[in-house]
Amino acid sequence: MPVRQREFSIVIQPAWTLIDEIDFVRLNKLALTEPESATIASYGAARMYDRATDRVTTQKEIKIVPARQTWHSVTTSDDPIIQKMASENTGNIFGTDVLFSLLMNTIRSTYSWDVVVTKADGKLFFDHRPTADIGKLASLQ
Repeated sequence: MPVRQREFSIVIQPAWTLIDEIDFVRLNKLALTEPESATIASYGAARMYDRATDRVTTQKEIKIVPARQTWHSVTTSDDPIIQKMASENTGNIFGTDVLFSLLMNTIRSTYSWDVVVTKADGKLFFDHRPTADIGKLASLQ
């Protein structure tokens, strides 16, 4: 199959200064140690995982019942809980669960999506570009 060329979502300006460039080989060789962490707050709930879905084959099928719940797709900058935590100086890295799970689980993305990282007052805010349908992309990965 021919490789499909995708358009860049932003144009790289000649006036921009390259700080560092990391290729995949160098990134894979990095050995990072986990820093101490603590749960600041917990919101929402996770349902139990049904292990029967691990054993589905063409000969042994099961009926999958869709979850009846409301999915909220809010950006980091629009989330009132994140805004409150940032104003109270609780934490220094902020992002939504959908965005971070997409970043952690996507080695190479087939679909186009953009992450915007903003640094303000020593805090990092990870957000997606408004034109990216990140909720849809997270379910496709």
